[in-house]
Amino acid sequence: MKKILLFALGVVAASANAQVVFYGGDADGRDAVNDQHGGSVANSLVFDNFNFAGGTISGLFVNMVDSGAAQNGFASAGYYEIRSGVSQGVAGTTVASGNLAGVTHVASGRSVLGITEYTYSADGLSINLAAGQYWLAFALDRSAVGGGQSFVTTTSGTNGVGTPLHDNKSYLADPANGFTMEAISGDNLEGGGIWDVSQGVKSQAVPEPATMAALGLGVAAMLRRRNKKA
Repeated sequence: MKKILLFALGVVAASANAQVVFYGGDADGRDAVNDQHGGSVANSLVFDNFNFAGGTISGLFVNMVDSGAAQNGFASAGYYEIRSGVSQGVAGTTVASGNLAGVTHVASGRSVLGITEYTYSADGLSINLAAGQYWLAFALDRSAVGGGQSFVTTTSGTNGVGTPLHDNKSYLADPANGFTMEAISGDNLEGGGIWDVSQGVKSQAVPEPATMAALGLGVAAMLRRRNKKA
């Protein structure tokens, strides 16, 4: 009986793993935009939009180049905001925000502007959102690492997941300056064109009722067979 229950719990746990439901795409090497919370350039946040089917966001990740990581160390904390109704000059409404602890990093295998790019991740979150379109900013907190600046890399949507991709609806915001949303494309970073940023969202996949019912029937069948053998 104990083995059967452990098996059932294992199936449930496997079906509840976090899945990437949105990823803007790999860095395209064109540029990177200052995106950090604290440090020498305080609260420079970059927002990009994503469609969400509703449920629980369990993780966030962002691709960054860091001008000071080698000398000052990697940031292990961050800050996020999720907003709705954002557009040029319109800050929209904050639907979720908070500080992030335990931020991890791993080299992405790419370099941008001659600097090694890293993927920074924050997992174990529980952000509940209704279905809709949102704008995410995930910034590193540089206040504890002495110096340097962090820049989110731009993307053209290659290897992206979900929607929308490469739609030119990224915005730079400075909360200390009235939180005016300025289109990334308006900065004309390294020329004209479409500008989006490389970041993503994970969601916890919860078993559907039909899946749970099938699992229950399977466990019941195993119990019957076990009882017959006994």
